Amino acid sequence: MDQDTYIVPPLDPRDDLFTHNHPPQGAQIPPIMQYLERASRRLQSIDSQIAALNEERRYILKGIRSHRGVVSVVRNIPTEIWSRIFLMTRPRLAIMELPKAPWALALVSKRWRATAIGLPALWVAFGFETTGHYNFEEYFIEPDDSPQALGRTMEQLRRAGNMPLEVTIDGSLNKITKSLDALCDVCERWDTLSCPWSGKPKLVFLKKIEHRLHLLRRVVVAPQLEDGRCLTLEFNTPSNGDAILSVAFNFAADNSTFSPSAIPGHRVDWSALTHCATRLRVDDFSTFMQGASSLVDCRIRLAIEPDWQSANPYQIPSCSGMFHLPHLERLRINLPSYLQSMRAPRLRELALDCYREREQTTYIVDFLARSSCTLLRLSLFELEPALDLFSGLRALTELTVVRASEYYTHSVIEHLLGDTNSVLSTPVLPNLAALSVDHLRSWSLASATRLISARSDNNAETQPIVFLGMFLDTHDRDKYQTKFPRTEAVNSLRKLQANGLQLGLIKTKAKYRLMCATDPFSTRRCCTENPGTLSTVDR
Repeated sequence: MDQDTYIVPPLDPRDDLFTHNHPPQGAQIPPIMQYLERASRRLQSIDSQIAALNEERRYILKGIRSHRGVVSVVRNIPTEIWSRIFLMTRPRLAIMELPKAPWALALVSKRWRATAIGLPALWVAFGFETTGHYNFEEYFIEPDDSPQALGRTMEQLRRAGNMPLEVTIDGSLNKITKSLDALCDVCERWDTLSCPWSGKPKLVFLKKIEHRLHLLRRVVVAPQLEDGRCLTLEFNTPSNGDAILSVAFNFAADNSTFSPSAIPGHRVDWSALTHCATRLRVDDFSTFMQGASSLVDCRIRLAIEPDWQSANPYQIPSCSGMFHLPHLERLRINLPSYLQSMRAPRLRELALDCYREREQTTYIVDFLARSSCTLLRLSLFELEPALDLFSGLRALTELTVVRASEYYTHSVIEHLLGDTNSVLSTPVLPNLAALSVDHLRSWSLASATRLISARSDNNAETQPIVFLGMFLDTHDRDKYQTKFPRTEAVNSLRKLQANGLQLGLIKTKAKYRLMCATDPFSTRRCCTENPGTLSTVDR
């Protein structure tokens, strides 16, 4: 064995030199120095061995990764499956996402690049910024008007082939870049135009595209998405592009209010309209609904013009007529009293807002009975109908209660819980699988956990609740606004999650309400499509 392999110290640890601060004697110094020299040499040898082992470890890990990649399932995924996955990365026009994915997908591997380039539908979404912005370092960045940006646009147009194009324009069109100008040259192929505009758009832009939008069938304008001031119009066939564009620009310039009869010189075929989300004047409701008989998805926020000459300036006018909507599947409206003039036999999802109305239960019950529909999802925003409403909704699978009072939310949960000890009690909403609320106090959260547990105990009469969505504040406040942790509530949610409950917990109220604005009918569906926006109890 090498003499440096195991070095014996010259002094015993119990020696007096280690118990006081006196210097060593002359005869004791040479062995100590020899030990320090041998120990330093041995330490260097150990360090070099560790470095060699680390290098060998990195080499082995690299080999493991490369060999795992050879037998990876990813290599066996057919190109058709990759094509469908790639198409799912396209932007969501409803929330004004600018497209970025196609270029990144083409840089991963040769196979991904060939798949992406050979998929024209992946390259149809174009996004442009026409207004400068400040970055995180507070430097002002002008819209990209470089030759490289123009080259990317022309290359993307080539890869899109002859497919209809989807265009998103962010900003107020203060500057029309060369890339946007090049895309305006092919505006005959525009299928969708989305823009978060507010105010009147620049006339120079309108002159470039007017009388040429032959394929335009969908337009999205969203100056203020959070409070519902947006416009979405989608037709089942290409309609009059100039008329649709005039409707959108009039909406952006006229206080974000849609008026179908205020477009002089243009006629829109509303019978081809399938999807609509807008803020509509009450006076235009009847005219609009009479023409829009093909609606599948309708989200209307009715605006009341105050009559200051009247004793009640905000009196809600009555609606005359009966509108049969045979294709309507999703409806959101903020005046439940207007349901008395509608019939929708194929309705599956209903979202209701309260707008200075309190007596609404009768309107809802009569509407559902008249339509004879099978309602699957119900969302209540600032609306507190009588609890008897839920007794007739046995097919309902998802219930959302947002911006209601704490006591009403608690009453709904207690009503769903019912008398769990009684064998004769009839369960309320037996098919309910998803429950979403805005906020729960400690006592309401305890009732919610009891409800979920009771319906998970192999109850043959009810389906288990598998999703709970809510805005979660992990701290509560007493009457002095002092924060204290909600330990018991968090532990209860953690236990339910361990038992298989899917939790959609949003820890920011503004983010929760933005999600409700994006998909007002189903928080569960919104959470499933946007998993990156969620937080669990432990995160």
